[in-house]
Amino acid sequence: MNYNEIAKKIIELKNADLEFREKLIESGKLGEGYNKEMAEIHNKNAKTLNEIINKIGYPTLDKVG
Repeated sequence: MNYNEIAKKIIELKNADLEFREKLIESGKLGEGYNKEMAEIHNKNAKTLNEIINKIGYPTLDKVG
């Protein structure tokens, strides 16, 4: 099992979330309720994390750093 690839994927998920959050902050829309696009990112990330957990179990520090 290549845990490095899984670690990279988890970092990509985090970065996509943070990048979109920053766009919401810059546009002054972060505090205007739960943004539809942010919800889509969260749902996609949750699905991917569930797939990772099903594959390797919880992605602990020992596995993915």
